[in-house]
Amino acid sequence: MRGFLFGLILGVALFCGQVSFAKTVVVVSIEPQVYFVQKIGGSGFQVEVMVPPGAEPHAYEPRPRQMQMITKAKAYLAIGVPFEKVWLKRFKQQNPQLRIFYLDKGIKKYPLEEQVVFVQKRDSSIKGELDPHIWLGLDEAKQIAKNTFNALAKIFPDQKAVFKKNLEQFLVHLDQLKKDFNQKLRLLKGKTFLVFHPSWGYFARCFGLKQMAIEVKGREPSAREMAEIIKLAREKKIAVIFIQPQFARKKAEVIAKQLGARVVSLDPLARNWEKNLLKVVDSLLLK
Repeated sequence: MRGFLFGLILGVALFCGQVSFAKTVVVVSIEPQVYFVQKIGGSGFQVEVMVPPGAEPHAYEPRPRQMQMITKAKAYLAIGVPFEKVWLKRFKQQNPQLRIFYLDKGIKKYPLEEQVVFVQKRDSSIKGELDPHIWLGLDEAKQIAKNTFNALAKIFPDQKAVFKKNLEQFLVHLDQLKKDFNQKLRLLKGKTFLVFHPSWGYFARCFGLKQMAIEVKGREPSAREMAEIIKLAREKKIAVIFIQPQFARKKAEVIAKQLGARVVSLDPLARNWEKNLLKVVDSLLLK
């Protein structure tokens, strides 16, 4: 009896360690992509995310379970985040049948030093580096939606007409969203907001705003640089500092205390893309 129970427990443990999928699997790099995929593709297939909540996509390393998941996947929708440079080739080696689609196709990426106020004065290591956070811009989001449609239409050709209708409705919604945001933010054009990590450049560019960053490429400011940031933030009358869960908040809180500014936690990798941007707009408007 003991032998039977041991075998049963072992079998259950082994089964639980396996990756099992009932639907066709499509893998994306980051959580916000799920929003786009579901808006256009619905729920007829399974969407798996490579970078889990709270993780940082610049140097993420997939877990063994995720590599097993890749062997079951039909397609991978890349979006141009840094870890893909190394891992897309390995995913293809793991699953030669895997179809890889690039959702950043046709999107102009701007140099990071053009997206951030002040940072280029104290850190030349970003010179020439392109800002990967394209999903946070409204214009870029429209192209991501179109690229998502093109990918899904090739993966599931029998559903192309449905996807096309969903895309058209979604593009209309994005246009209205941009119009609403422009109306709400019209009096803030030219203003600067402070962020810990420079993720919001495309959003800022879309609405005539500027972001000033505390941290660049994992390097936090020195005491002298902190003083410079506080001085410039005072001059620009910055009232809000955006932090994100992937990074420590201590420096931001020190600056906020000096400025009398609010600290708002915003995750550029949040799954609910629209709700996240609404929170950004509301946070900028709150006095």
